[in-house]
This record gives sequence, C-alpha cells and structure tokens, in this order.
Amino acid sequence: MSRDQDIMSSQPSANFEGAALSANDQYLEEPLATRVRADLKKHYFAVQEGAYGADLKYLWSSDVWMSAITSLTPEISNDRTLQIMCNRPTFFYWAMSAQDPETGACTRMVFADVYKAWFRCHDNLPDIRYDRFFAFPFRITSAGPQTIRELLQAHAYMCDRAFSRMESIRSGEVSSIICQGKHWRRFNLLPLCRAIVVLYDERLDHPERESDGYLSLDKDVDRRTAVLILTGHNSGLSAPVDFDSIRSSALPIARDDADTIDASSVIRVSLKTAVQFITKLQQREESASSSPKPVELDNLDEPRKRILWEDVDNADEYAEAVLDRPHESRDKQLVLNYVLERIEMEKRGEVVLPETVIGHHWPGSWV
Repeated sequence: MSRDQDIMSSQPSANFEGAALSANDQYLEEPLATRVRADLKKHYFAVQEGAYGADLKYLWSSDVWMSAITSLTPEISNDRTLQIMCNRPTFFYWAMSAQDPETGACTRMVFADVYKAWFRCHDNLPDIRYDRFFAFPFRITSAGPQTIRELLQAHAYMCDRAFSRMESIRSGEVSSIICQGKHWRRFNLLPLCRAIVVLYDERLDHPERESDGYLSLDKDVDRRTAVLILTGHNSGLSAPVDFDSIRSSALPIARDDADTIDASSVIRVSLKTAVQFITKLQQREESASSSPKPVELDNLDEPRKRILWEDVDNADEYAEAVLDRPHESRDKQLVLNYVLERIEMEKRGEVVLPETVIGHHWPGSWV
C-alpha cells in the first residue's frame, strides 16, 4: 500500500436526505457559490479518475492486458489497442531484463511511480479525457527486439503501420470500432511518440517500506532508471528533440549496445526525470500547435442531447448540471450535500482529505 492510497479514509457524514439544501438556496449565492462549483469540479475529477486509474492498471498489468512485442515487425492486434495508443507522447518498452525471469511479470511499482509522477507534472489535475497518459506500455518477449537498434527498427515499423491504419480510419477508407464513440476524432496518434521511446531495462528489488509501513513512490521513482532513445523522426514536431536540457541528470548507460547508435540519441536518467522530460516535450508541442485541443468535429451542427443529467463531457458541465434544480433529483442531492458537508467540516476546523490526491485507486496488492 502506498501512502497516497489512503485518500478516502475520512468521509463527511452528511445527511443525505436533503437537509443541507436550504430553502433559500444559499449555495447559489456568492461567495459560497464559487466554492461549491469549484468543489463540484474536484468531485467530478475524482470520480473520473477512479475509472481512469482502474483501466490504466489493467493496461500496465503484464499478466492481463499489456501488449507484447513478439517480433521485429510487430502488428497492432486490433483497433481498440490502436485507439488506446492515441494521445500518449511515447511508448514504454519493457525489456526482458526488467521482467521476472520465471514468469515474465513486470512489477506494478513502475506503473504506480509513473502514474504519480505524471500527475504531479500537471499539478495533480491533468486532462485525462480520451485516454491521455504518459505512455503506452509494451512487454518485449524473447522473439522481440533485444538491442537498441532492433528496438528502433521494430518501433518504426509499428508506428508506420499504426499511423497508416489511423489515417485510413479517419479518411473513411475503412470502417472501425474506433468510429463508434461520439468523440472518436479526439483520438490521435501523437507525432512525439515516433520521435522518442522509453526502454525500461532494470529489474530492482521491491523497495523497503517506510517506518509507517507505507511505500514511498517519490523515493522509488527516483531510484529507478530508464533509457530514453531518440529515433530521429521529428516530422510533425514544432522542433527537433534533443537531450541538452537533461544532460546534467545523465546516468551511466550501462548497455553494451549503446555504442551502435549516435551517442547524442541515447541517455539514461531516473524514471522521474524521464516522465518530466517527455511531459514537458508534449506540453511544448501543445503550446506550439494552433489548436492543441481540437474542436470537436462530430455532430457540430446538432445540439447535444443529454439523456441523463450526469451525461456531461467536462467538469464545468457537471457542476452546472448538479446545480440545475437539485431538489428534483436524489442523486444530485447526494452529490451536493456531500460537497456542502465537506465545506462545513472545513469551517469547523476538521480534517478534510482532498479528493484529488493521487494514488488512491490501486489497492495495496498492486504494489
């Protein structure tokens, strides 16, 4: 169990029968209204992160969903996998040397480390819509690439296939399950994933627990290392990628095959530095883009029809939906009373744990 896991241990004991909803709707008046809307948005994010974190855990679980690289010419198994590869600035390749030699398992601590580090790069409130995350993981098998040069070859082949397939889908040339979602055009393979890859190649012992019995993800992400490799494919980027900004953080490469490629194209750094560096690169690309968050192209001429009040696309819509005639819905009353009671607890000086602290969605057995 990580220290960050125990987020919801202190819950407000709100009266969920509507007592907190006063007749004069004071929660709609300033200054309380601003605070209520802000807390409703945080609540929305916490709920969304619950499902998001659970999905990612399975994707990064080597014995459940993690995709395997079984040749030097790897194919994308299906369009659902292709969709999940979208909106991720790099691919995370798990070398055999980092896997359990008997079972091929990949330690779940790495996912926990990456998850928290990536959230911190976004002040713990990243945009997690449309499967956005730091990387898509691949487990390399004995039939897959074993050297850096072979990895670059396999990566280039897979990217060519993936980008070609996605272009055929977007142009309407082929039909795909990807097109079934109302926001399917929001899923894009990012140019940066062709330019840089992460190779995780060290198998470390499980970390020691702290004196309080918890594992420290902050310490663990610093002790783990990864090899970052530039592919030389900078098409579609605002500027070429180089390692100049992190040269001072470089660690010994400790790989016999590193001298088979340009020395300026490979570097070993802490896993924390790797996450921060690639996240900053993607933020650079989004800032340089004329439309970093593209306008929704689906059904632009049709007003969106909301079937249920919670059928919303973002935190702002969620807050307004809850505040729209909350007396008419018990579910809205539950949510609003929960938020109001947390505010009252804070006024009374009681400890109220924030809903958006990262790490509470993996059970102790995961790490």
